[in-house]
Amino acid sequence: HGDSIDQNGNKYCVLPDDELPTDIDTPPSMHNKRTLYYQQSLLSKDEAASLQYAAEQSGNFIESNRIAGIIEDGVGIAEPLTTILDPILSSTILPWARDVSSKPTLTVADALIRTYDPSEECLHLTEHYDESAYA
Repeated sequence: HGDSIDQNGNKYCVLPDDELPTDIDTPPSMHNKRTLYYQQSLLSKDEAASLQYAAEQSGNFIESNRIAGIIEDGVGIAEPLTTILDPILSSTILPWARDVSSKPTLTVADALIRTYDPSEECLHLTEHYDESAYA
């Protein structure tokens, strides 16, 4: 994909529809307009480590795919994780996402954390399409 830079210096590319699964119904207004922004990290290493530790200690951490839900349908489902994530969402992630999307009312519907061990082969994550992902 050809990368571009927006007026605020954010690197992005527009994803063509040919990468969508055939069973996904894309609204006409979104055809060839899905934008992927590149952002290395919106969390500090300490914030990421705190979330990872809390996720692994939580009752909803699924060891087989190393994932834990934090927010579902706009509601926190794992209190230790939401306590850590809420201030990061408010101060960093949401302002950034609202800015790059030009959607000042953008909010969080779902949030999860997935942990990776770089020394292990990642067998639990195959190529996939997150239909509900916005930012």
